[in-house]
Amino acid sequence: MEPDPKFNPNQLRTVRETLGRLRISHSKFYEEIAAGRVRTVRFGRAVRISEAEIQRLASEGLPNPDED
Repeated sequence: MEPDPKFNPNQLRTVRETLGRLRISHSKFYEEIAAGRVRTVRFGRAVRISEAEIQRLASEGLPNPDED
C-alpha cells in the first residue's frame, strides 16, 4: 500500500479539528491531555496535536482508565 503523499506526520492540528476527527467531547479530550495520555505541542496558550498523534489515537483509541 502506497503512503498518502498528503500525509505529513509533523503537521499540527487544532483541538477543534482533532475533536471532529476523533468524535469525542472537548472536556474528555482535555482530561486525556491532563492525564498525559495525549501528546500535544504548546505555543503559549495554543494547544496543537500532531497528525501522527491523531492517527495513533484513531487506531488505538483513547484508554479507558475505569477498565482494569
